Amino acid sequence: MLRFFIILFMLCMPAAVVAEQGETQQALLKLDIEQINLSDTEQLGWVGATYQWQTFEDIFIGGSLYGGITGERGGFFSLGTSLTWRHQLSDTWLIDAGLYLGGGGGGGANRLVGGGLTFRPHIDVLYRMKDGAVGISASHVRFPTGTVSSNQVGLTFTHQHDFFLADTQQTQQTFEKGGFGFDRIRGVAAIYHGVLRRAGNSNERATMVGARADHWLNPTMYWSAEIVGAAGGELGGYADYLAALGVEYPVLQDRLFVGGRVGMGMGGGGGALTQGGLLGKVALNAAWYMTDDIAVTLEGGYLVAPLGDMRVKYASFELSTDLDKPFRDEYERDTTMYEWQAGVFNYHTVVPSHSASSIPFAASEITVNRFFTDSAYYGVHMMYAAKGGTYGGYGAAFVSLGYSVEIGSDISLSVEVAAGGGGGGATAVGGGALYMGNIYADYRFTENLGLRLGLGRMRALQGGLDTTVSEAMLTYRYQVLERH
Repeated sequence: MLRFFIILFMLCMPAAVVAEQGETQQALLKLDIEQINLSDTEQLGWVGATYQWQTFEDIFIGGSLYGGITGERGGFFSLGTSLTWRHQLSDTWLIDAGLYLGGGGGGGANRLVGGGLTFRPHIDVLYRMKDGAVGISASHVRFPTGTVSSNQVGLTFTHQHDFFLADTQQTQQTFEKGGFGFDRIRGVAAIYHGVLRRAGNSNERATMVGARADHWLNPTMYWSAEIVGAAGGELGGYADYLAALGVEYPVLQDRLFVGGRVGMGMGGGGGALTQGGLLGKVALNAAWYMTDDIAVTLEGGYLVAPLGDMRVKYASFELSTDLDKPFRDEYERDTTMYEWQAGVFNYHTVVPSHSASSIPFAASEITVNRFFTDSAYYGVHMMYAAKGGTYGGYGAAFVSLGYSVEIGSDISLSVEVAAGGGGGGATAVGGGALYMGNIYADYRFTENLGLRLGLGRMRALQGGLDTTVSEAMLTYRYQVLERH
């Protein structure tokens, strides 16, 4: 299993940028593998994936997601913001020191994590290999509102690459890859059928919604990262996160493509029988391109929990759009705006299941938006409970559509609608389907950095969750060139 994650991480490295003109900065992709102590008698093996930008000399900041893969807590996740100081000791040795701050829980660990607030300070010693490095990480994981406090040593793998910021005033630019390295994104709706919550019952069903992103390695092979969450059935609060390797071949005039994927990741929650959380997937698919950039895909396959009893057949419908065509011989280049945001998402009027009074709580949040016109954008929101009551373990993910209007040189207003899935932490979400509407005010300190404040309403489609929500996030905005 460890070998798989190492190979997968090396394959997922974004390509470096080569720019004749324009600004480049460094970005850091990290993978951490370690085992933490949830109590004196229980351990959890988890994997963390981190993506960070260099904001000052030797300082990187970005987002991280940690999830359980072994133990008894399938569905145990933590999401938040991380900061790393990187210093070169010699030509071959590096030292990283940093702090992760987020929210998390799940897998029935509410008593252990409390409200979900998560701290992870760490120090790593790494050996450099070309653009990558491998090393040992010493860390401390603590849930201050719960009882978890663990010291451990683990393995860490990093890859440092150039991150290209397009300059629209300069035209003579060449590059291999910009932004965060994805070439295609998808909205996903799926039906899971099989053994979900009750061992031996192979007729359980759940509806899933989520998102997926693909990165081409060559003209026929790609890797993908995906997140889906329960939106109907009996799995409210379930989510899975997977990485996969896939192939895709044209069979009809560059319109019809067929292929398949194999993947591995982590998942659980909602009572799913994933045991420690490790998941494996195998699938076949067919895609039809309605235009040069927009396609619909039908996929069918199997999802299994090797350490648990969950065995699922699934079928999915996916709507995708190409962001970049890296292996096209002839293309046009367009400048596209992206936003990364990290901060706090507040739930103001939540009534827990089997309770009559509301208990507000806060969640750590990370979002990514892509503008497809000067004003309109779509994005993905991810959040995990971090403070308040015993909501630790609540998580949600949304896909969104928004429209932004500039009202000054540094100020803009936006409206946004979003739909997705979530649950956990005794929240009353029914099957897990959620929807919300928000208004935002943005202020930009610089061309790239800003602050976003938001206010809105979130509801569960089937459960009793109906709450006012507010947000406060730091934003990082940048432009990249994409080929079409």
